[in-house]
Amino acid sequence: MSTLFNINKYYYLDKRFIPRNPRILKIGAFDNVIANQLGEAFPTGTIVQYEGDPINYYNLCKKPHASNVETRHGVVSSFEGVIKFHHYNINGSHSIYVRDDRKKICTFVLGTVHILNIIQNYNILLLNCEGSEIPILDAIIDHEDIYDLQQIAVGFHHFIDPKPTIKKLLTKFDGKCVRDKYNYWLFTRRTK
Repeated sequence: MSTLFNINKYYYLDKRFIPRNPRILKIGAFDNVIANQLGEAFPTGTIVQYEGDPINYYNLCKKPHASNVETRHGVVSSFEGVIKFHHYNINGSHSIYVRDDRKKICTFVLGTVHILNIIQNYNILLLNCEGSEIPILDAIIDHEDIYDLQQIAVGFHHFIDPKPTIKKLLTKFDGKCVRDKYNYWLFTRRTK
């Protein structure tokens, strides 16, 4: 019998690692669909989603959301400071990485939120942040003593090689690719 809980066609969580009142951090909100699905599935949980793109954030604030979902504006990364953030105006795509195959770029300079300043408040992490997942995960791997993450669901993007980060994660987490075509992975805390 599968222990996987399907949030949508991309994201899965492991039922064995979902606490009674989960605290879920979602980095890369895009729209409220997944956050609302999580809010409905875990009505006693807390879901906080970060969205870096000012245009997407503004639109998110106007959309209805579950009562236990909070949306914050910020670029989450592995450092504090400022960063150039590129909005491509194509299906809401945006990234801290310049991509040559995209047109009509709008660039914002935004402050960053350091992942280590917020991660200790959560036990489930969802990442879909257009390449920023690599530095975020690298910072988490190097500071495992400060958080209580039970599972990480992540979508790796094709323009960044995830293999070194996946290899490091697998030293501390159990992991599996849950959707090969889109390179979506689920990592669960290794039990002793």
